Amino acid sequence: MNKLIELRRAKMLALSLLLIAAATF
Repeated sequence: MNKLIELRRAKMLALSLLLIAAATF
């Protein structure tokens, strides 16, 4: 259960980072 939350958090972080990268370029 805890790992699922961590995975979701990591996915959200990666998505936001990708959005920031896309906005920069």
